[in-house]
Amino acid sequence: MKSVSIYLETKYSLVLSIILFAFFSVGCKNNTQNLSAQTGADSTIIKEALEQERRFEQKRINFKKAAEGLPYLSGDLVSITGEHVSLEDFDKEILVLDFWAPWCAPCIKKIPEFYAVMEKYKDKNISFLLVSVDEDFEGWKQFSIENNWVKNSYWVGGESVQNPLYWYTYYEMESDEGGSVNVTSALPKQVVILKEKGTTYKNYIPEEGSLRLILSELLGE
Repeated sequence: MKSVSIYLETKYSLVLSIILFAFFSVGCKNNTQNLSAQTGADSTIIKEALEQERRFEQKRINFKKAAEGLPYLSGDLVSITGEHVSLEDFDKEILVLDFWAPWCAPCIKKIPEFYAVMEKYKDKNISFLLVSVDEDFEGWKQFSIENNWVKNSYWVGGESVQNPLYWYTYYEMESDEGGSVNVTSALPKQVVILKEKGTTYKNYIPEEGSLRLILSELLGE
């Protein structure tokens, strides 16, 4: 069974909350409130709902850009020492990115396995990157140092940073009927990139042993 932290941001629930808030707030107003003020409030509510819808659709577009088989995403990473790098700075043929955050318990549980795989394939043409999506750079840095997770450790920031690499954490949830419900962020996520082909090879929620299997197949072991 997969262990994953999913942070749902359902567009319909937020839009509904906005509408309900408007209904009660307008309903509780004094009956002498003039019509123009009510119209202005309704206009603000509609704008907020439309903006939420726009953000949702943009997230769906970005989610599709992170799909397997498409050109890999790129963006800046920041090292523990504050150095800015990009994926183009890594010259190995295969890149493995493990996305996590200090507040994600399933992520922390899987990091030792990630480092074990890194050690196993240290002489291969593979770069391993442990990438935090925590909003707090200093908090991530201190946490990583305390746990001795400094090697190949980088920070990309949270969704507010608007870094394309963050899109790799997006996950499409489905209803029981199979229809799409929402695109949200899920951790941990692992991504395997083939630099030579310029494509995202795998983008998945890791299970025990999944990274070893993928790399073994790639290397023909």
